[in-house]
Amino acid sequence: MTAYTYTTCIVSGVRFKTLERDAKCATQNSGVEVVGENVLTAILSNLTKSQLSSCLVCKRWLKISGGLVKSLRLLDWDFLDSGRLGFRFPNLIDVDIVQACIISPRNSGICLSNQFVSIHVNSFISDNECVWKPDFLSIRAVDRGVRILAQSCPNLRRLVLCGVSLEGLVSIANECLALQELELCSCTDLDLKGLAGFRNLQILKLIGSVNGLYDSVISDIGLTILAQVCPRLLKLELVRLRREL
Repeated sequence: MTAYTYTTCIVSGVRFKTLERDAKCATQNSGVEVVGENVLTAILSNLTKSQLSSCLVCKRWLKISGGLVKSLRLLDWDFLDSGRLGFRFPNLIDVDIVQACIISPRNSGICLSNQFVSIHVNSFISDNECVWKPDFLSIRAVDRGVRILAQSCPNLRRLVLCGVSLEGLVSIANECLALQELELCSCTDLDLKGLAGFRNLQILKLIGSVNGLYDSVISDIGLTILAQVCPRLLKLELVRLRREL
């Protein structure tokens, strides 16, 4: 196979030349050159989010701007499950996946919001007059998703999870060695055993229940497990935990 290289090309009627070719021409360009990646990164890092979204003019700029994003709240689970999240935002250190774990109708005009999530709900009311409760992704799906997240974003420092099992926590602990802060929603006593592999975990927040969404129980057994597997915790926050003796 023979590979050909060219010092000039024409794209959409515009002629482009390499610097070496241009230097030998009698008529040269006006000093306009391709901006280096370091310079472009410095420019984009000083823009606000609204300014940044309006300047994505090519794939190169899109890739560089994605590398500047450090924090993300996931809304579309398929974006994570397909592997696109890690490719689009490779330098994430703070990710919240709770809202993406909830299956809700996107075409509904009714929005349920609280301090944890904001989701769309339908107007269905059951025979016992209970307002519709959303479904959650299966534990298997969540574990697969967090495994993909951990492998594609190993530098995570903070993570907010919902419905993850012991296996999912273990996969995160094996990949994200720098994780320092973890927030768990809707977990069980046995799931807490998966925290044993987090060597640098300092802050842990357990959310037991959210009105209208879910209700989980952490018993004294779970707290005992927590004390055994996380001896280096600096801060433990228990939110709406319903104890079961």
